[in-house]
Amino acid sequence: FNPSGSFDPEPDPAGFSEESGDEAGEGPDSVDVPWRLSQRDGGCIAGGEPSKGGAEAIMRLLFDCVEGGGKDCDVKFLFRGARPLHAHKCVVKARSDVFRTMLGEECSMREAATGEVVICGASRETFKLFLRFVYGLSPAIRDEELAAVDGRELWTLSCMYDVEDVLEIKGFLMGGIDEGSLAAAAQFAQDQEAPELAAECERRAPACLPRMLDVPHGVTHGVLRALMRASRVSELDKIKFVDRIG
Repeated sequence: FNPSGSFDPEPDPAGFSEESGDEAGEGPDSVDVPWRLSQRDGGCIAGGEPSKGGAEAIMRLLFDCVEGGGKDCDVKFLFRGARPLHAHKCVVKARSDVFRTMLGEECSMREAATGEVVICGASRETFKLFLRFVYGLSPAIRDEELAAVDGRELWTLSCMYDVEDVLEIKGFLMGGIDEGSLAAAAQFAQDQEAPELAAECERRAPACLPRMLDVPHGVTHGVLRALMRASRVSELDKIKFVDRIG
């Protein structure tokens, strides 16, 4: 699978091993604007003390195997230049129709036979956070881990693998849009034709735009104009904004 949602029946596993460590105004094919998250992103559902019992405690115990593996893990996710992540087929198949098909006993795909899935278009850090949602856990992680996550990848993974909590993942991402991530999120919304994300960016524009100090390279003039229209600020403030971001 790749982040565009297309399917590659025979991904090339070469280079994947446990030891392996635009100008503004151009079209979406030429832009690459990472949507970086901060600790405030999705803060409405992050944090809190873990449950001491019940289903969440069980899922936390299972998720502890994701990083280092274990005898009960029977599926491995491979990344280029990074250590693999491990998981339990029974969990990922129960939470995703795509994984259920890909890893099913009657499936003739390579993944079903080997228990190995090559992940393209998403970093190890982003996919690990994605797995937290798959395991039904809150996305409360350390600042340095969250800073390495690309919101574009997380959004795409939730759609591509058709996970049950796709709305929760999207809510997590949209709930944390601030002045530091607004432009990148709006650009991604335009590129991927995601109306719910575009609407949320426009809703947050009045509060975020006055505090925005710069704009990531690759955000188009059209996206910035749309945010300025949605911000409903005065012409003077618009001029100040343009001057501020250069």
